[in-house]
Amino acid sequence: RSGGGGGGSDGSGILHFFEENSTAINIGKSSFNARWIREAYGKESFDKIKAKTVICSGTTMGEQIAIESYLRAMVLQFDETHCILKGCDQGFHNYIHYFHVLENATGIQKTVTHEQGSATSAVNNLAALRDKPLKEHGLWDPKRELILNWDGSTSAIVHQYDRDKAVNIVIKKRKDKLVAEWKKTSAQAVERL
Repeated sequence: RSGGGGGGSDGSGILHFFEENSTAINIGKSSFNARWIREAYGKESFDKIKAKTVICSGTTMGEQIAIESYLRAMVLQFDETHCILKGCDQGFHNYIHYFHVLENATGIQKTVTHEQGSATSAVNNLAALRDKPLKEHGLWDPKRELILNWDGSTSAIVHQYDRDKAVNIVIKKRKDKLVAEWKKTSAQAVERL
């Protein structure tokens, strides 16, 4: 929903979070995520959530009112922690999720967390799957040049595809083709002026 209203009868909206692969990594196993949590919130908070699945801050969706409330909570995390590490926003994101900061927040009816690679998830987060090529995971169909979910269906939105060499090559070729087409049509439009 793109309008200013919310979906709930009280004017609140739904927020959607998307997990990284829980088998491949968790907060404690990820040197990046562990550092962001420890730096911002300390060892005690880290110890409480280190076994939890990483929730990707780069793929957050929701109704406008819920997103506005979420963003206020994220800014407050910075104001309180002063964490300036590159990527610390993901530490904030996981903290507010696992410490239930958004429960009963004005503007948020509920938060829905989606499992990585699920056919019912709008986003397929791929960063944690760097141990081998996506094709070996069964998530890259080179013939159709598509990223797949675990059930073989096509992923609607793919995040962090650039971690896979074969996929990156295909995307770069597509991008180069689109840029060349755009330059050609732009030049033709200028000539007509």
